[in-house]
Amino acid sequence: MRESSRSRAWVDTLRLHALLWYMARRMEAAARYDKEFQESLRERRFVLQIAAGKSYAYYFAAAQQQVKGVYGQHSEPTLSLHFISPRLAFQVLVRGGQEAFMRGVQEGVITMQGHDLAPLIWLVGIAPRLRPRWRSR
Repeated sequence: MRESSRSRAWVDTLRLHALLWYMARRMEAAARYDKEFQESLRERRFVLQIAAGKSYAYYFAAAQQQVKGVYGQHSEPTLSLHFISPRLAFQVLVRGGQEAFMRGVQEGVITMQGHDLAPLIWLVGIAPRLRPRWRSR
């Protein structure tokens, strides 16, 4: 069976949403239990929004040494990253790294809006802490 482009777009959006939801849960837990993560949040207050396509947005709000992830658009994000499609956003966030991100910005498929790049630098710095930790048996 062939997938329609509409169902493929829906799957891409769902994958991106699951990834951002997972990142938010990891950040919330780290803000409670991880001393180094708590230190990275000290005196930070920002809203980092990630948008993809025409209608998808998810944002991370950091304040008072806590992080909260929320589905939807924020009225005044500190920094907004807009990816041309949910598929591209998922690929860059999962496997791309800094080089792929910079290439996307140069090619115009990723745009940034905002007055402060500190949330992006913060996200790049804490990204390794968001990976799952598997328990050994």
